[in-house]
Amino acid sequence: MPEQTSEAGLTAPAVQAERFVFLDGLRGWGAVVVVVFHYLVQIFPPTPEIASILKRIIFLHGTMAVWVFFVVSGFSLSIGYIKRRDRRALTRLAIGRYPRLVIPVFVACTLVHLMMVTGLIYPAGERPDVLKPFLNFDTSLSYLFRFSFVNAFFDHRFLESYIPPLWTMSVELFGSAVVIALLAIFGRVEWRLWIYTAIMIALMLFGSLYGLFVAGILLAEIFTMGAPTTRWFHVLLILAFVGGLLVPVYLTIEPPNALGLFGIAAWCGAWIFLGPLRRLLQLPVSRWLGRLSFPLYLVHAPLAYSLCVFLLRQIQGLGLSRAATHMIVVALSIPAAIAVAWLFTPVNESAVRISRWLGRTVVDGFESFVRRQKTEPVSPVV
Repeated sequence: MPEQTSEAGLTAPAVQAERFVFLDGLRGWGAVVVVVFHYLVQIFPPTPEIASILKRIIFLHGTMAVWVFFVVSGFSLSIGYIKRRDRRALTRLAIGRYPRLVIPVFVACTLVHLMMVTGLIYPAGERPDVLKPFLNFDTSLSYLFRFSFVNAFFDHRFLESYIPPLWTMSVELFGSAVVIALLAIFGRVEWRLWIYTAIMIALMLFGSLYGLFVAGILLAEIFTMGAPTTRWFHVLLILAFVGGLLVPVYLTIEPPNALGLFGIAAWCGAWIFLGPLRRLLQLPVSRWLGRLSFPLYLVHAPLAYSLCVFLLRQIQGLGLSRAATHMIVVALSIPAAIAVAWLFTPVNESAVRISRWLGRTVVDGFESFVRRQKTEPVSPVV
């Protein structure tokens, strides 16, 4: 059933749809922002002065794009339960969450391990200064497994990481646990929206990124109930969008602060509930980028230490200015990262299927075991 849109441009959500494609758009464009931020702003800026200007633009700010990921995770993890209040589905989700994340992480880290062993990762002395501290550790199969299955999620350290942006995995995993726990405890409570709001505010006041996951739950609840169609709510959403644009201009985000976290949560709400913005997220290109989002997040960093450095060394021989050289490297590297991410999508989609199968198998198997125990006759004691 297609979405219905009110005269004010707000969603009267058709919650019958099983997939909310605007979430794919948020993920997809967020991943592109992360890549552009790392390549253009952090690693290969035209000049330091231009980099300081670019990082004030929200559409080029990778850290804030990651914050958007966390809001989207809270929304996508909770919307199914909010629609059906099915505890079995919630249990299946809890069981499958770690495998869904760890399988692509393990495959990506394995590829980086092979690149390091074969010399495709350039030595530190041949990289730009910003890349020199990373990927300098001794590789071994035992460390590959330990990092992929344990360290990436529970003890991530940048200088010992196969993929430094994997710092987000611990936040993602524990944030998912927060979402599932809150839904299990308060998901059927009449005053749950007030409870979620109080928890979100408390977490954000302490600068906790987990407040963004709770914000995602709140947005999913509002979406399911149907957002107000009044003009004041429309104006509020426009203000939320403008406020989000201003977050990187006026606020520092490292460490996270309450105003920044709230601003990004409100900005996500504007993209979800304002019809014109949401339609941009539902365009075919946005949906396609959503399919590539996690693969793109995983593969773009290893390419910085291999393909990007290779391109830099080749283009430097042309005698161009530093700014021109960096811009050419970025212009060639971003499409290459998207292409490699597309090749990686079968791994990511297999992880989704495996995690769902595992969740169903464990839950259905346990319920079948319980039923057998209840129906088996008890032998009389002689």
